[in-house]
Amino acid sequence: MNARKVTPGSSRQSPTPLQVINRAITEILEKDKAVLEKPMKHWLEDIVEYIKRAEDKERKKGENTSVVAEVSTQQLVTKQDISDIHYSLSKQLDGIVHTVNAALYNVEQSTIELNMLKEVTYKVSKRIGKVNKATIKIADTTQLYCDALS
Repeated sequence: MNARKVTPGSSRQSPTPLQVINRAITEILEKDKAVLEKPMKHWLEDIVEYIKRAEDKERKKGENTSVVAEVSTQQLVTKQDISDIHYSLSKQLDGIVHTVNAALYNVEQSTIELNMLKEVTYKVSKRIGKVNKATIKIADTTQLYCDALS
């Protein structure tokens, strides 16, 4: 049999056991076509066919494994991208929450200042009203300013 061994410098892989068996049976079929009996010949041909199907399955299995590895890599990349997006959105939301808190604090302070301004405005308007009344009394009755205020 012509089974080759792989040397460290060669790029060719050693044949699988099924390939060795396939090669041997194929050689037997080619050399001894006339000598083989029909049942034996059919049996060997069935073995060769089985070996080809098994190799096809192994090849497809290897392709599927590489596809699974590629999908797994894509899943990892997608997961990392989603993680990065999540981190970025979290930072943006933290900034928005900070801004909204500052705005609410400013609204609260403005409301307090506005209430204080209302009180002062009310007090000033009362005093202006008293002064106006006193001015009218002084003008009408020629009273002194001190007397008009009481």
